[in-house]
Amino acid sequence: MCIRDSPGTIRISGCIDSAGTFDYLVQVQRGLKEMVEGMGMFLGAHFSHWYPTGGMIYPTFVGEFKIGPEASTKYNEVWRRGIEITQKLGGTINHHHGIGVNLGRFMRWELGDAGFENFRKIKRAMDPNHIMNPGKLGL
Repeated sequence: MCIRDSPGTIRISGCIDSAGTFDYLVQVQRGLKEMVEGMGMFLGAHFSHWYPTGGMIYPTFVGEFKIGPEASTKYNEVWRRGIEITQKLGGTINHHHGIGVNLGRFMRWELGDAGFENFRKIKRAMDPNHIMNPGKLGL
């Protein structure tokens, strides 16, 4: 999400929601906070959807940048780094809000090569004309 703020600046934000074990939730919050703050942004988070083995985290980043390529670069970079952290720690790239366009680029990371190819085959079999959610899910 991008919001034009004061003249010449834009505020970028996003929520890298994820799920995992209780240990994961603590580790991912710390890792994302360190990464986001290192990029000159703020991270807030809340937890929800509790299960016997873990739960969900909604870490939301916010940063203000000069309008131009830097804002777009920062937005894409914080998502890439954030998803990389979630994957390395064993979490999911999304809990229940859907993958869409932005997270589609990370589906291969989530599923692995074999899983992604199986996913692609299932999608082709169910949607041979590619009319359901074109451009989504990394397909």
